[in-house]
Amino acid sequence: MNIVLIGMPGSGKARIGKMAADGSGMAFRDTDEIIRASTGMTFQEIFAVMGRAGFMEVESAACRLVTNSENTVICAGGSAVEREKNMELLRSCGPVVFLDKAPEALLRDADEAEWPPLRKGRELVLDLYSERIALYRKYADRTVAVTDEASAAETLKEIIAEYREGGRAPEEPDPDALAELSELAKRLDGIDRELVAAFSRRLRAYRELRELRRARGIAADEEEEDRLACDAALRRVTMDQFDETFAFMRCVLALSKGGEGEK
Repeated sequence: MNIVLIGMPGSGKARIGKMAADGSGMAFRDTDEIIRASTGMTFQEIFAVMGRAGFMEVESAACRLVTNSENTVICAGGSAVEREKNMELLRSCGPVVFLDKAPEALLRDADEAEWPPLRKGRELVLDLYSERIALYRKYADRTVAVTDEASAAETLKEIIAEYREGGRAPEEPDPDALAELSELAKRLDGIDRELVAAFSRRLRAYRELRELRRARGIAADEEEEDRLACDAALRRVTMDQFDETFAFMRCVLALSKGGEGEK
């Protein structure tokens, strides 16, 4: 069983999720961390280089990658709910929990360096909260009000236990299997970072090619050829990783079921 966390930046998703995962014998994966590690940039830098549309594409790639998880608390980026396809993928791999933090607390705790809208003023942040709150509630199977992160983590652990008792989780693996599962999850994250990095490089390269060709007045059909070339390069990188990725997925699934099944 997986648990997917959604919520605004500054809601403490990563810290709360990590505490709950550690206390429940689960792995932890964070789409924001995959994006930062794979691109080598802060979100501010990504927005500057690729724009918001480019960031959203990279975030969607990270959402696709984490859905291969098992027995994992998955922390989704704050804007993941803005694309229905992201949430279809995330909901397919586990129940969704909305960490709901009051707007005034978000303004106090969100990291301006990592969340560009904060630089544009309080009003924009409040507007964004108002726009997203309906989406968070729409996709949430459960909601946890966040006033204290430790208490929220305890509530999340209780929710995980409830789902397990309801038969929505595989049998608990033994401690040795948990340790191996954690190590495999880390290795899989490494592969995921390579794929997201390749995807983000493709976006940047395409943007540079597009701007260069427009500046030189080159026809649109040649521009399309460049886009297709970039796509082909991305597919080659992706296919190079598939065999290893699926091998890890089989191991993770086997371990999550207590070591039984395909090795």
